[in-house]
Amino acid sequence: MSPVELRQLRYFLHLADELNFCRAAKKAHVSQSSVTEQLQRLEDVLGVRLVDRNRRRVRLTPAGEVLQQQTRKLFEQVGTLVERTREAGGISRQRLRIGFSEMAVNSPMPKIIQNFRRRYPDADTVLLEQSSSGSERALLNGVLDCLFVPNLRAHPMISSLTIGEDLILACLPESSPLIASPSVRIEQLRDHPVILPAEGSRVSDLIVAAFARADIRPNVVTRISRVSAMLAFSASEGAVCFITLSLAGLVPDGIVLRPFIEPALTVPFSLVWRNQPSNCAVDHFVAIARETIAPGANSH
Repeated sequence: MSPVELRQLRYFLHLADELNFCRAAKKAHVSQSSVTEQLQRLEDVLGVRLVDRNRRRVRLTPAGEVLQQQTRKLFEQVGTLVERTREAGGISRQRLRIGFSEMAVNSPMPKIIQNFRRRYPDADTVLLEQSSSGSERALLNGVLDCLFVPNLRAHPMISSLTIGEDLILACLPESSPLIASPSVRIEQLRDHPVILPAEGSRVSDLIVAAFARADIRPNVVTRISRVSAMLAFSASEGAVCFITLSLAGLVPDGIVLRPFIEPALTVPFSLVWRNQPSNCAVDHFVAIARETIAPGANSH
C-alpha cells in the first residue's frame, strides 16, 4: 500500500474547508487538477470515498468528516514537533499562532500581519483558520495565541481590540418577492425558512436576538458552519441565510443580498488574545495592530 502523503492531506483539508475545488486550489496555490488528482490518490490509498460531488455541490462523506477532524489535529502535532525539534537544536524564534475566521480576509488583518512581519522579520507567524464557535476554547487551551473574529463574549482571561464593524446582510433567493425592495426588515422574514450559522457564532447570536426583539420564532431549517456551504444550500433550497458584507464575494448566482433597516444589523470585529501567560510576541502584535488601525482603535 502506498503511504499517505502530507501534501494529499493538506489539499484534502483545503477542499474540506472550502467545499469547492477551485477555491481549494487557490488556497493551496496549485491547479484545480492537482487537487482533484491528489484527492483521487488519497481515496485510493484509504479505500474509501471522502467526497461526494456533483455539478451543484461538494459534500464530505462520513469518512471525509472524520478525516477532516483528524487531519487538523495531525497538522497541529506536526507544528509542535517542528517547534520542539528546532528548540532542541538551539534555534529559538518568537512564534505567533494567529487564528482567523472567514470575515477576517477583508478586515485590517492582512495589513496588521504585514506590518508585524516587516517590524519583526525573525518572528514565526502561523495562520490557522478558526470558526468563531470554537474561538474561546482555542485561546484558553493555548492552541492559538491570538485570533481575528467577531467579538467574543466578555471573559476575564481574554482581552480584545475592536478593529472594525461589519454589516450583516440577508441572502435572498431570486424567487423571493422581498428582492423588489432595496432593504428588508426582520419582520418580513417571519414566515420564511431560514438557515443560521452554527450555534455559538456571533453572527448567529445577533440574528437570533433580532428575531427575539421582533417577537418572532424563526423557521430554522438547518444550521451550517461554513459560509460557502450555507450559501449553496440557500441557493438550492430557497431558504434565507445571513452573511456579513466582507463575505459578499462568495455569493453565488441565484442569491440577492439586502441590508436590514430599522435598525441595520452589524457585528463588531476584533483581535482577541489570552491575558496569561504573558507572551511577548502577542504583546508586539497587539501594539502593531493598534498602530495600524489608529486613531480609531478601541480596546478593553
